[in-house]
Amino acid sequence: MKRPLLVLFLVLLVIGAVNAAAQDDTYTYRSAARKDRISLDGGLIFPFGDISKGLDLGTAWGVNFNFWKFISDRSIAVVTVGNSWYQLGSEAPTDSTPVDLSEYSMNATPLLGGIGWVFGDDVLHPYVIVHGGATFITVNIGKNRPSEEINNEAYFTLAGTAGLGYSISERWTAMGSLRYSKMFGEDLQSISLLFGISFRL
Repeated sequence: MKRPLLVLFLVLLVIGAVNAAAQDDTYTYRSAARKDRISLDGGLIFPFGDISKGLDLGTAWGVNFNFWKFISDRSIAVVTVGNSWYQLGSEAPTDSTPVDLSEYSMNATPLLGGIGWVFGDDVLHPYVIVHGGATFITVNIGKNRPSEEINNEAYFTLAGTAGLGYSISERWTAMGSLRYSKMFGEDLQSISLLFGISFRL
């Protein structure tokens, strides 16, 4: 009777050790990703609002560098700096007739700080971030645009991001997000579709 019990105990011990090893090899969000991280993302930006109409802006593309600092297990402080490139259009309106500005471009450089929350403890983990800060605009507008058009200005900006992270390994996480931003003073709004990767520090 003792021998079968001993064998059963040893079998259960081996199974438990195998399960523990398997769990150690699984990169859960709790063990691997809930650490400070830096990330790089980029994607398409879809502008709308008065500046979009006034300069006839089309779809742009941009990149962002992000730093996440975990305040607690769930909350994060975020700093984002980026740049996006807009091509001006051929139907930019003036007081008289539309002007072709397709040879010119606009750069928007956001510098944002924010706070966010991460949900879930799994490899796949959603997150949301609320941002605030300034966007620096530089427009090469040419001689045919009115002098009051924006150029080399900074504008107060608010943004919100909803994203999803997937822990590839202990240190690397693939990320995808959707971001809405609004630049005040001049009404430029945008929706950004962003994809990137982060590195756990």
